Amino acid sequence: MKFSTLFLFLLLTVFAVGQSYVNDVPNPKNSGTNGYVSNPDGILSTDEVGIIDNICAQIEQNDSFQVAFAVLNSIGTEVPKDFAGKLFNHWGIGHAERDDGLLVLFVMDQRRIEFETGYGTEQVLTDYQCVQLQQDYMIPHFKNGDYSTGLVEGAKAIQQALNGKVVDRQMTQSLEEEQISYEQELLFEQQNRKRNLIIGVTAWHAIGLVLFLIALLIVRFRQDPYDKYNTIKYFGVWIWAVLFPITHIFVVIFAKKLKQRYRDMIRFSSKTDEIMRKLGEQDEDEYLSRGQVTEELVKSVDYDVWITDKSDDVLVLAYRPLFSKYSTCPKCHFKTYFKVYDRQVIAPSYSSSGQGERKHECAHCKHVNVKTYHIPRLRRSSRTSSGGSWSGSSSSGGSFGGGSFGGGSSGGGGGGSSW
Repeated sequence: MKFSTLFLFLLLTVFAVGQSYVNDVPNPKNSGTNGYVSNPDGILSTDEVGIIDNICAQIEQNDSFQVAFAVLNSIGTEVPKDFAGKLFNHWGIGHAERDDGLLVLFVMDQRRIEFETGYGTEQVLTDYQCVQLQQDYMIPHFKNGDYSTGLVEGAKAIQQALNGKVVDRQMTQSLEEEQISYEQELLFEQQNRKRNLIIGVTAWHAIGLVLFLIALLIVRFRQDPYDKYNTIKYFGVWIWAVLFPITHIFVVIFAKKLKQRYRDMIRFSSKTDEIMRKLGEQDEDEYLSRGQVTEELVKSVDYDVWITDKSDDVLVLAYRPLFSKYSTCPKCHFKTYFKVYDRQVIAPSYSSSGQGERKHECAHCKHVNVKTYHIPRLRRSSRTSSGGSWSGSSSSGGSFGGGSFGGGSSGGGGGGSSW
């Protein structure tokens, strides 16, 4: 009891820590300096924070874009891209009417730099450009361990990229509406797929039931129990329960019982119309040929023998499984012929063909057939490979969650790089 309580406490603690990371990152607008850089772990010096703050202030004053930096040692096990989106929306970076924000997230322990852009910023700073800025101006310094220079140079490159750029509000609204429309279409498509799946599964099982009912109808009009058995035997195979798992597991069980019923049903002699009796396994061998006995031994065929009091009044019925490794022997014609092996004798190469050998043998008459066959030479497959690539995402941002930025939302754009 104590252990389970302790385990639950630790689990809740870990979960709470994971959720609190975004809330624990200080909002630079609440620091009293109305800054743009959150540097809680002291990775940057006070002077370096001041340099980046001044650059971000100039960007907002000259071009209206709001750029914020979060320079952190760790965000736990969170994914930087997801964390950047949540932090962006929590701070509300960018102006609400233009969504012209940009968040630069630096995560030391994951060796990752991430840009998160608002819908408006995406118009002038594409995902590709975000990654290019990181690769050209920041990553080379990060690889040398000079994190402060990389962040300052990155801020300068962002200022240059945004200089003179204007956000088209109508385009921003169009992007937001397009995203909402896409999400609605996606939801509608998921609902359609679910509905179609239900309809398809129902129709599929209905087809299986109809087939079984047709078989039962045919059985009803057949008089000979052996004919009844052969009509219904295919439904006693478990493959039907695999194809139609919801309904046909019961059909398979029912069909198996019907098969046994028809197999044991009373037979009447075609010669005298007398009731016949079914012999047991030990007694029936007297009425079977040696080949038929072998078929029973290898279980390729199961025979039932029915007799009357007259010695020449015998009915032998063969029951063959649907699947068997045995086939009909070309010499004795009993179902006792099987493959002993199929092996490679000479391995093929890229310059020459190979040779295989296949052996069949009859369990009854011992007839053996060995054949060799040709194996084509190997062919080289031509495949092309491509280098690494970057990809962006397009998730809609949330609502303004605090601070004194402009109340903007993330458009899900941007990009990230590792070093």
